[in-house]
Amino acid sequence: MKKVLDYIKGLTANIAPTKEESESERTKKFLDSVCGKWEDDRTTDEIMADIYSARKNKEDDELVNLFE
Repeated sequence: MKKVLDYIKGLTANIAPTKEESESERTKKFLDSVCGKWEDDRTTDEIMADIYSARKNKEDDELVNLFE
């Protein structure tokens, strides 16, 4: 979880909101900074197949242990 929070902070570090910017302007600025950054030679179907094949079935007990 810490890695995710650090990543998000890193994405938003360069986007300091100013009082003049509206929420929609800040949202657009953020999306412009991250959209189009992903590069991959695989097709959409290949990426989706990889995502589905990487999923694992977990028992409820195992999920609870992840958060303890």
